[in-house]
Amino acid sequence: MRIKSLTPEGMAAIQSSLLAFCRKYGDRRITHRALRWFRRLPHTRWKQGTLVAIATEEKRLVGVIAFGSYGLEESFIVVHPDHRTIRIHACAEFGHHAAVDTDPTGRDQALAGAP
Repeated sequence: MRIKSLTPEGMAAIQSSLLAFCRKYGDRRITHRALRWFRRLPHTRWKQGTLVAIATEEKRLVGVIAFGSYGLEESFIVVHPDHRTIRIHACAEFGHHAAVDTDPTGRDQALAGAP
């Protein structure tokens, strides 16, 4: 499984595919408000604490995680049903990778749950 944090410009190129994935595999748990926020993310620069990352396997999208303002504005994760019961460790890494990438202080340990 490959995990990649997206830049605003990189997300702009695949945003419609990501939205379709979230609608299809979000099991109606991702709110309209969250999807609207996701759709309206600027294509140039995001607020501090905003991250979008994807998980792929053999060039196939299997997961999306997004949050704004460190999760205070919006946050959600969508995982393809075929990958929900397998690869639990990889999904945990997916969330950790996203948390570490948005830490403005560079203190990975605080977000990883270490003292």
